Amino acid sequence: AYTDFLAALNAGEGFAGHSNWRLPVISELQSILIGPDVESAELLNTEPTDTAMGTNPTAQLVVCETSPCIDPGFAAVAGPTASSSYWSASSSDPSPPGSPSSYAWLAHFNSGIVFDNIKTHESSVRAVRTSSCGS
Repeated sequence: AYTDFLAALNAGEGFAGHSNWRLPVISELQSILIGPDVESAELLNTEPTDTAMGTNPTAQLVVCETSPCIDPGFAAVAGPTASSSYWSASSSDPSPPGSPSSYAWLAHFNSGIVFDNIKTHESSVRAVRTSSCGS
């Protein structure tokens, strides 16, 4: 489970000396995605609130010509990304209202689309962390 993966990254001294690794929200995955859903405004009802969702802040292409559909500038510094689906921390359905969501958004780096799926579906994860410059 992704929770075990994050716990292992954050254990002890933490991976690469940091213990604040987390799953990215869907707009963070969209910011490195190339494909039709980098500009999608159809993604609603997310939790946590993701005000940047549906934007294309780095002006990526909306047509993916090769897989994985990832911004080459990001790939050059972040290493390889598999042509598969990656989970986000953004839930996609708050049903019934007030209860935990059983669905979350994924970015599919094979096709450049964003979709939701039940959280028990097996997919890849990519850990991120929020930091200030130089840390």
